[in-house]
Amino acid sequence: MKHDILQKLADEMYKYSAYPQDEHFTEVAKALVSKHPCLAEPGSSTGCHGWKNSLKFKMGNLRSKLHRCGMADVSVNSNKRTRQNPDGEPPSKNLKKPRRSESNFLPNFPQGQDALALENPRQLLKNEMKKRTPNAALVSQLMNQTFSLRRKEIVEEQPPVKRMLERWPALFRKQQEFTRVASKDLEQDFFESLDRHSPRLLEIFKSKKGIVGRTLAEILAQVEMKVVE
Repeated sequence: MKHDILQKLADEMYKYSAYPQDEHFTEVAKALVSKHPCLAEPGSSTGCHGWKNSLKFKMGNLRSKLHRCGMADVSVNSNKRTRQNPDGEPPSKNLKKPRRSESNFLPNFPQGQDALALENPRQLLKNEMKKRTPNAALVSQLMNQTFSLRRKEIVEEQPPVKRMLERWPALFRKQQEFTRVASKDLEQDFFESLDRHSPRLLEIFKSKKGIVGRTLAEILAQVEMKVVE
């Protein structure tokens, strides 16, 4: 039963990150014994120390299996020092893993395609961007199609910005990449947060005195006038 529990937990954690931090293992282990007190470890100060350690080993085993299956987000770190590869880098050095919110850190190539096959749409994309008025829909389609190739170059090769601009001129357009990497609409999130905090911001603005207060009062009066109109 313990094996099945650890396997399920590792599978769920992998959905968020292939390389969880120590605090993540702690949170998951605590949540496990909190929801199922019968699994708490007698004599342990936390009741879950053993679960945490076992989960770390299970996560390592899962990464090994995924590496053998060719999963890109773990294969990228396959050149680390092991018994079979004593000349590799230390396991903890230059580890390539997603930062916070990078839900699509290093996706696999689309089924049936490889880097060579994706070069053609990349070149089409580059040619489209040379036009005075690029087709926005086509650019977005080609950027989505070549996303895995682009991320592979960025993560594995870490090329300079100049080279990326030459190969991927559409990369620097507004919102072309953030939404793909983080699965979030940055502009929408910003305006939603602004709406949420606006009442408090207005209170702060109205409480200001002096020149700053008068300036803010004039701006707020103009805003309120537009709202009424």
